[in-house]
This record gives sequence, C-alpha cells and structure tokens, in this order.
Amino acid sequence: MRHVDVVKPLTKQVTTNIFSMEILKNWQPQDSQLIPKAQYAWRGTGKEDSSRSLDLYVDTIPATMAVNKLLPLRPAGDQIVVGDAISDNCTNFTDSTQADKKTGKVAAKWSGVNFYCDTGNYARNVIGTGSPEAVNSIQLKGPASGSHRFFFVYTDHSAEPDYTILTDLLSSFRVR
Repeated sequence: MRHVDVVKPLTKQVTTNIFSMEILKNWQPQDSQLIPKAQYAWRGTGKEDSSRSLDLYVDTIPATMAVNKLLPLRPAGDQIVVGDAISDNCTNFTDSTQADKKTGKVAAKWSGVNFYCDTGNYARNVIGTGSPEAVNSIQLKGPASGSHRFFFVYTDHSAEPDYTILTDLLSSFRVR
C-alpha cells in the first residue's frame, strides 16, 4: 500500500465588514465581467487559474441571472453548508424548447432548488449558487453585520475544471 499526500492549494483570507472567506493565494480582485456587475470579483493569476473567477453579489441579487450549473446551498447561521453535488449542465435536464427566444433563459430545478438555465450559452462552465428559499440567493446572519443575501458565480473555463475551489471557499465563508 502506498501513501499519497494531497496538496491543498495555498489560500489567503479576504475580510470585509460583511464577510470573510479564504480564496486561492494567487487570485486578485478584478472588475466583475458579469452583467449586472457583482460587488466583489476575483480572478486567478496563475497559468491555469487565469481562466477561473468568482463573482459575489451581496444583498443586490440578480434573481433572473442564468447559469449553466447549480450548486445547492443551505444556511447554517453565519456560514454555508454545501448541499448536494453541482448539477450537470442544465441543458441536459431542462426543456430548452421552453426557453425565452431572446435570452435563452428557462426555469430549471436541481435538488429542490429553482434557478435559471442558460440554454443560449450552453457551452460555458458557469456555476451559480442557490438555496431552497430563493432563486440565486442564500440568506445568512452574522453576529455583527446582521442578515445578508449572497449569490456566488464561479466560472471555470480551464482545460480541467476544479470545482473544489468553489466548495472550499464556500466552506470557509463566514458572515461577520
């Protein structure tokens, strides 16, 4: 039997007056590329990481933003419980004939969580988060900052997508 060490990527702490979380050490703040623009956005700066990014909406949630995959979340006070697995591309389980002809958006559901599927841009690798309580939103309450809603959008267009980056940062997320 052979022992194999799993090397966890180096992280750094991001702290605002509302939340804190750990992101990859080589990720840097950037302007959000999404419409509407997220209040917070980071992108990797390494060779493989430059095609990965995270956009975070706080309190002003784009409720009808469409994504390609969904990660269900559950609130646990001031932190997040990552629910079920990330969905497959939603075009595989959503009736695209019902999509809005102009936007390509269609209502979808994964593990009891409603969201909008982006059938117009089905080849993208954009993962959004949601909870059973609201589309594109999870509500958490911090001891100092109170109650806030959050929507995370993780994009990974690398040759080998790594969703543990998203689940690890969500596991470290705390509302202050």
